[in-house]
Amino acid sequence: MIYVFERQLQSGSIYPCTQEEIQQKLRVIPEQDLEGLWAIGLVPSTRKDNSANGRYFRDSKPTIHVYSYPAMLTYKLPPFVKYKHIMDDLKVELQYGMQIEQIGSRWICKWTREKLRTFILDHVLLHEIGHHVYHERRSKQGHPYVPFTQASEQFAENYALRHTKSHHLG
Repeated sequence: MIYVFERQLQSGSIYPCTQEEIQQKLRVIPEQDLEGLWAIGLVPSTRKDNSANGRYFRDSKPTIHVYSYPAMLTYKLPPFVKYKHIMDDLKVELQYGMQIEQIGSRWICKWTREKLRTFILDHVLLHEIGHHVYHERRSKQGHPYVPFTQASEQFAENYALRHTKSHHLG
């Protein structure tokens, strides 16, 4: 059984989903894909993690962190980001309903609560589980853990896309 936890939230932040919603999502994931995963936690975003929606940590207790968002559900992109890069780099977020707006020279990303929840549960969580599956398989084949590789990212993204499509049919 996977331990699902929630850390105390900082003022001005929200979690994109609940512990119960994570547990519900886990029920539709093949059991063998979750073997060895110790925990999934809702954790406050830090400066280091503020550009991530979630992260997979592989150590003696493999864990996935799902990060908090600003309560206003908006954030600024770095200065000088071009529209073309937004369309390339945030295409999945845009498919899930994130809106972008230009204010002055800066681009602002906006979510509704429901669209963010759906994105996190139907894509981000599945993507991070995909990282776990990838590294578990490699470990069983005797390969060392090597995070942040293109192969790992591609596997995790394909895993999320494959499982999202199958779950939306039911």
